[in-house]
Amino acid sequence: MKAAIGKQQLLAMVPLSWSTIEALEKAGEFPERFRITPQRVAWNQDQIEQWLDERQAKFSGVAITNHPRANMRRHDSFAELTTKEVNDENSD
Repeated sequence: MKAAIGKQQLLAMVPLSWSTIEALEKAGEFPERFRITPQRVAWNQDQIEQWLDERQAKFSGVAITNHPRANMRRHDSFAELTTKEVNDENSD
């Protein structure tokens, strides 16, 4: 083990919310924390780095889509709204 890291270091390394990390850990999909004192927990830095490498390998080549499909949107996109505004102005 290179190092034991605390919660703040973990959050700096892993770009997920604390609640997501806890849920993944509870589901057995994230490295488990361990006690270093009765009141303090830590994570094995090697295991965290390995987990990140595995996630990168698992999702490499997968398209990144953080937006809903056009037919599922509640509102028009910014480009569509802008186009509508321009068309409305030109029709006056």
